[in-house]
Amino acid sequence: MPKFDEMWVALALYQPYADRHGFGSKWATMCLRRTSRAAHAAWLSAATAKLHAPEAEEAKTWATFATVAAHLGASDLAIRRIKKAIDLELQVLSEAQSSERDVDDAGQHSPDKP
Repeated sequence: MPKFDEMWVALALYQPYADRHGFGSKWATMCLRRTSRAAHAAWLSAATAKLHAPEAEEAKTWATFATVAAHLGASDLAIRRIKKAIDLELQVLSEAQSSERDVDDAGQHSPDKP
């Protein structure tokens, strides 16, 4: 698979989080159309979504790289950065969700979990 296609596949992995935070429609359009205009619209949507600042900044960064990569026709640097950023963010989000599952309703750690 060409690197440019890999970037869009990596961006699509963030879709569940984009949906959850209110900019999923624009994110999905960006991943489908693969244009700088669609990526810029996703950036604007992430910027105006009601998110925690770190998540909004990450999404805006990825959309910025996608905008540049689409405009320049597959910048290898943009593609590598976007894939790395998404991999790291998905790992952090996965670990956070795992930690949340380890805490019961009373806010205490489960006896069988550290």
